[in-house]
Amino acid sequence: MSDKIQLNMLENGFDFILKSFDDLENDELKYTAIHLFSGVLLILKERLYHIDEKLIFEKPNKFNKQSLKNGNFQSVNYTSLLERLSDHSASISEEFKSELEWLRSERNKMEHFQVNVRVDALKSHIVNILVHFIPYIKTELVHNDLLDEYDEKLQLIISYLHQYEEYVQVKLTTIEKDEGIKKKIFDGLECPLCSQKTVFIDGGEAYCYFCETKFNDFTETYINENFNLYEIIKDGGTDPCNECPDCSSESMIYLDQSISYICLSCGVLYSHEQLEPCARCEVNLAYSNDPHEAAFCDYCLDFFKSN
Repeated sequence: MSDKIQLNMLENGFDFILKSFDDLENDELKYTAIHLFSGVLLILKERLYHIDEKLIFEKPNKFNKQSLKNGNFQSVNYTSLLERLSDHSASISEEFKSELEWLRSERNKMEHFQVNVRVDALKSHIVNILVHFIPYIKTELVHNDLLDEYDEKLQLIISYLHQYEEYVQVKLTTIEKDEGIKKKIFDGLECPLCSQKTVFIDGGEAYCYFCETKFNDFTETYINENFNLYEIIKDGGTDPCNECPDCSSESMIYLDQSISYICLSCGVLYSHEQLEPCARCEVNLAYSNDPHEAAFCDYCLDFFKSN
């Protein structure tokens, strides 16, 4: 059993971020900046806390459990927070840091002076922060088992962003500009959660670069979202899944948009010219070397050899 004290920094951080969305909708841009910055900082402190609870004290040598529990201590300042995260391999990206610095500066001005900031400029920076922030939450909290991926408030944040046009466009543009990611993404394959064509499959693992979801069972999730297997069985339709000729799993599907076959388990991809239904059983897929010659699956080839 963990001896960590429950500080609710994560929950409070999410509350601030959700409040910033309300402020944004109401054009209360001053409070959008203040609440968003506060929320992001709390979640970064949560990450630091799980590395070492002493590190969220500005002076770690002054740490004691009672002060932590009572909240009667000076917490780590912004600069020290980023430095300590970096020292423990949990740093934020340079792009994220640059945007956060801008928001911090504007927030300080807004709190103490009358500041006029262009609405479109503030919204642009807020979107850029969130484009970098969500992957950080997924990588540093969800993938380290410090946060449930289906946490209600996290899902509310993600749901809001996926309906926020500026966020969607910036996120897709960021993915488009990354040549390394572009080469990995499968043309025509939609994520069953966010519906963006930003999915990568490799060695049995699937990942969506838009919603930053790492799938435990991508095949099941994809099939359940896109096909009604009950109706197919009841009405005598065609099973959308074929046996993959590479990994033998029942996970090979046909993508109409890209005119290709893809295995949802191992990620192998074939054009429709490379695979076709077996000429004998008409059930399994078979390698096709020549469109003018019949192609047979391994099972049928073994049948021919044994007879």
